[in-house]
Amino acid sequence: MTAYSNTWALGPLKPGQSVTFKWKVTPVKAGMHVVHWEVAAGLNGKARARLADGSVPQGSFTVTIHSKPQQAYVNNQGQIVTSP
Repeated sequence: MTAYSNTWALGPLKPGQSVTFKWKVTPVKAGMHVVHWEVAAGLNGKARARLADGSVPQGSFTVTIHSKPQQAYVNNQGQIVTSP
C-alpha cells in the first residue's frame, strides 16, 4: 500500500531479479476493457526501471467482463466445474 493513487508497492528488486504480482480486482462494469501497466523503480527519487534493451517495462492486456457471473460448482473431487 502506498500514499499514491493507482500505485502498488512490491518492494525492492535487484538487477535481473523478477517477481510475480497477483492483482485481484472485482469487476464492476461489464464490457471489454484494456488494462495498461508500467513499472516505476521509484516515486520520489531518480531511480528508473529499465529492461536490458533500455526500454521501460510496460504493457497492456484486454479483458472482457460479462454482465452475469459464470455458473459454477464444486464437485465431489473438489474440482470447480463451470458451465458454458
